This record gives sequence, C-alpha cells and structure tokens, in this order.
Amino acid sequence: MRLSIQSARRVGQAGRVIAFEPSPILVDVLRYHCKVNRLPQIIIVPKAVSDSDGEAPFFLLNGGFSFRNSLTIEREDLPFVRPCDKLRITVPTVTLAASLKQAAGLILKEGLLLTVNGLPMGLAICGIAGRAFAHLLFGVTPTDATTWLTVIALLTAVSLGACWLPARRDAKVDPMLALRQD
Repeated sequence: MRLSIQSARRVGQAGRVIAFEPSPILVDVLRYHCKVNRLPQIIIVPKAVSDSDGEAPFFLLNGGFSFRNSLTIEREDLPFVRPCDKLRITVPTVTLAASLKQAAGLILKEGLLLTVNGLPMGLAICGIAGRAFAHLLFGVTPTDATTWLTVIALLTAVSLGACWLPARRDAKVDPMLALRQD
C-alpha cells in the first residue's frame, strides 16, 4: 500500500499506478488513502498476482490488518503465526500478462473518453469560427455535413491511433523484465 501511494506521487496526476491487493480489508484501506490523499491515478485491482488466472487460497493474519498476509503460508509451524491468528479465504488471481492487456484496454478507454468529451467543445468552437471565417471558405459552407462528419471521423481515428500505439507497445512488455528494471 505504501509503495502504491509513493509510486502515485512519483508519476504525478498524468501517470497511472496499478495496485494489486488481494486482502479485502487492505483494499478498503487503500481506497480510503487514495480518497484522502487525492490520488485518482491509483487503479486498485482486488486480485492476487499469480502464475495463472483463477483462484488461490489466501491467508489473512491478525484479522486481515497485517501487511504479512500471504498466498503461501500453509505451514502450521511458522513461529510468528499462531493458528488462531490465521484465516484462510479464497481470492481471485490474475497473471501480469493479463493485467497488461487490461491496462492497454484502460488506456484506450481513457483516450476515447477524452475524445468524446473534447469533440463537442471543439466542434462548437469550429462552428463559431466557421461563421466568422465563412468568406474565406471556397466550395463549402460553414455547416457542410459531409465536412463535419469527415472531421469527426478523422479526429476520432487519430485519437484512437495515438492511444492504441503506446497501449500495444506496453502490452508486449515482459512483466518480469519490467519489474527487474524498477
């Protein structure tokens, strides 16, 4: 959790941090800290990272408030864990490769959202400017439907392309290589 908040401050408002947290209690704590610290760039994934998608046993220590919660504590002979302090639950798991593909989809979604929000404002400004500069137009009117639809389609295509290329590049990154570099 601390690492997610530090990373979010490091990347700033323009960046994104994807935080994997399988503990339901710590997911709520992280959401609270994101709200209090105004960190909307943290995307919380309430799943455990594993070598396969599906479900896995997860052990909550001390009622789930411990940062030592684990996917692997199955042994009864660990000195720091009393049997009464360990609660076994099942949590969903996801692979990093699948998460990168989801992140690529999120990048496309955010880009499309910006485009959908920006187009009406840009078209309104163009409509006003088109009337002001109508005397400079040759062969078209300021309200020519074909021109407007062509511009909308072209701007949407350029916006999606600008989002898709980096998203595709990021989805091809080997997750383990990326983790080793940081």
